[in-house]
Amino acid sequence: MAGDDGQACVTLLEAQNLAPQEFRHNPDAGKLINELLRRGRTGAEQRLRDLATRTAVAEWGDSVVDVAGKRVLYVIACGGRPAGDLAPFIARCQESGWDVCMIATPSALKFMNTSALAAQTGHPVRSDYKQPDEPDVLPAADAMVIAPATFNTINKLAYGSSDTLALGLLNEAIGLGLPIIAVPTANTALARHPAFLEAVIRLRSWGVTILLDPDLYPLPAPNQGPTAADLFPWEALHSAVADLAGQHG
Repeated sequence: MAGDDGQACVTLLEAQNLAPQEFRHNPDAGKLINELLRRGRTGAEQRLRDLATRTAVAEWGDSVVDVAGKRVLYVIACGGRPAGDLAPFIARCQESGWDVCMIATPSALKFMNTSALAAQTGHPVRSDYKQPDEPDVLPAADAMVIAPATFNTINKLAYGSSDTLALGLLNEAIGLGLPIIAVPTANTALARHPAFLEAVIRLRSWGVTILLDPDLYPLPAPNQGPTAADLFPWEALHSAVADLAGQHG
């Protein structure tokens, strides 16, 4: 039996590395982790506890529960000035019960204090793909926010490009049917580009919530400079995230 438990532990670890999103939402995996921890015969109990923590599964009687009672929100920042203003938004999400994890595109990093954000969220800020045999350092997401969402990212996401970690995670989220909220920050010229308009329609048809309405949320003019960040609709974004919490709480 001890050998069987050890093999089951190895299988669980491999499954989580190969398909972390599916693993998190599979109740049978959580039940098996609980049972293996109860029996204590795998020789890898600490690795199982680490796995339970990463996937928000813990031992609690005969049920599977969220470790901290929180849903996981990935905040994905693209290259724009609002990427430097995320801390208050993250704090509000945390106050609403979300466990927030930060993902950055390479272009977003120059606007961000990643050390401060890591301290605020309790998770490292990820910006690049990991090696296939490396464990995930973040819990799997229940929902995602793209703030800000650039012209480039919106267009690429609409056609399945995965050339950044952010896009790879977003493409997986679309395939899994996870809620996604995007706040485009294209300037007024780029927002009229046919490819962008087509991408917005395409993403909305897939269920992505896109906060784009120039009458409600004015877009910056080309080369507007630092004041462009003042136009970002933080309140509308927070309301959209609050709606998610109400729907899935």
